[in-house]
Amino acid sequence: MTVYIIINIIKKNKSGYLQTYEVYQCENCEGCPFRQLCTKSEYGRVIQRNGHWLEQKAKVKDLLSSEEYKTLMKKRSTECETVFGQTKDNLGFRRFHLRGKEKVGIEWGLLMLGYDFKQLIRLMNT
Repeated sequence: MTVYIIINIIKKNKSGYLQTYEVYQCENCEGCPFRQLCTKSEYGRVIQRNGHWLEQKAKVKDLLSSEEYKTLMKKRSTECETVFGQTKDNLGFRRFHLRGKEKVGIEWGLLMLGYDFKQLIRLMNT
C-alpha cells in the first residue's frame, strides 16, 4: 500500500476566500486488511488536508485553554448570560414575533428597555 499526494487544490469558498488543500490517495488498496474499514470506493481512500486550517484550529485550542480566556468566560457568564436567561425564563421570551433585521432590532430594543426598567426598579427598592 503506497500513499502519495495527488495534487494541491485551491478552492474558493462561498465567501470568496481561497483555500489550499493537499489531496492524498492510496495508490493500491488490493490486499489491504483494513480496506473494508477504510473505504467502500473502488478507487481507494481519498483524503483532503488543509494545513492552514489545522494550524488555526490548534491556535484557537491553545487560546481557549489559556487562563486569561477562562477568567474572561467566567466574567461573561455572570454579566451577559444572565440577561438571556432572565429574558427567556422570567419574561417568557422565546421567539421574535416580527421579521427583518430592523423590526427584530426594534423588538429586541423594547425588550431590553423593559429589562433595564425592571433592574432600575429593583435597585431603587434596595
